[in-house]
Amino acid sequence: MDVSPDGNYIVVGGKLDPHVTIYDIDMIKAAIANKTFDGTDEFGVPILKFDSVVAGQVEVGLGPLHTQFDGKGNAFTSLFLDSAVAKFSLGNKAGKKGADAFKLLDKVKVHYNIGHLASSEGDTVAADGRYLVALNKWSIDRFPVIGTLKPQNFQLIDL
Repeated sequence: MDVSPDGNYIVVGGKLDPHVTIYDIDMIKAAIANKTFDGTDEFGVPILKFDSVVAGQVEVGLGPLHTQFDGKGNAFTSLFLDSAVAKFSLGNKAGKKGADAFKLLDKVKVHYNIGHLASSEGDTVAADGRYLVALNKWSIDRFPVIGTLKPQNFQLIDL
C-alpha cells in the first residue's frame, strides 16, 4: 500500500492479482460520512463497500508488489513474477482524464525478480520523478558470502 504524493490516492497491489487497485481518499471519507459500509470489524473500524471507494484498477502484470510515484501523475509498480516495472497513470486529480486515467503506459524489464522500488523523493509530497531504483530480491544468494551486501545488482532506471 502506497499513498500518492498529492495524498489523493492509495495504491494497493497484491502478488496474486495482476491488477493494482487505486482507492480515492475523498471517496473513502464520503463513504464513512454517509455510512456506506457493511458493518464494522471487532475493533469498530468500518468495512467499506469496495465499489464506493475505488477510483480505478489497472492491469499491470504478474506479481505487483511495491509502488513509487514521479510527482507528475504517474505511478511505478514492481512486478515480482514478470521481473519488470509497470508505469501507469493516476486519475482526474492528477490531471489525467478519460482514457488517460488509470492506464498502463509502459513496462521496463529488470534482470532479477524485483522486490521493492526506491525513487528520488518518491515517498514524499515533492517526488521529483527523475530516477527509480529496482531493488532485486533474488540476486542476494547467487554470489559467495564475502562480506557485507553490496548493491551491485540494483538497477537504476532513468525516468
